Amino acid sequence: MSCAWEVAVPDDMERSTTTCPCAADMPGAENMPPAFHADRRWGFSSERLGIMFHGNTLTHVDSPAHIFWDGSMYNGRSHSLVDAATGSAWAAVTAAANGIITRGVLLDIAAARGVPWLEPGKGVFPDDLEEAERRQGVRVRPGDAVLLRTGYGRARHETGAAGGFTQAGWHASCLPWLHERDVALIGADTPRTSSRRGTTTC
Repeated sequence: MSCAWEVAVPDDMERSTTTCPCAADMPGAENMPPAFHADRRWGFSSERLGIMFHGNTLTHVDSPAHIFWDGSMYNGRSHSLVDAATGSAWAAVTAAANGIITRGVLLDIAAARGVPWLEPGKGVFPDDLEEAERRQGVRVRPGDAVLLRTGYGRARHETGAAGGFTQAGWHASCLPWLHERDVALIGADTPRTSSRRGTTTC
């Protein structure tokens, strides 16, 4: 079941247009066949769209190499393992290139609190997780992927507000709960999951 939105948010994209009135003059044309140079009548224009994955436009998965603290990433590995040209030499997100197969549990926190959406900066706490479990008749088990619904998507559609840097989401106090339940991965319907009282990164 797709949860995709149409990519139609120009403000979140880098856009550039290239025009080349005579294709035979473009960079690299010297490597083309001779007939390419013989016809100097045609040209072209092209458009480039660049999207920052860590923003409001795209759903994505973060690897343990995404966040640094005092120059180190997860388990004390050096930030130098991440190279601008080749990516991360450890725990790159490409490890999940063929997909992640496990049970997914969507906990509707907004519904559990009886609101259309959580306001920006509101943390989701262990009690919220257990109330959502009770309400939905599910229990998070070892190996599950736990996804939060905060209502952020509905808020964006109805109010048009992206929420700035701080949205509702996982509170750091959920970490022992996630460890106890032996959860495999977490996610949320927000680009960032930080709150005023604590922060976790999905």
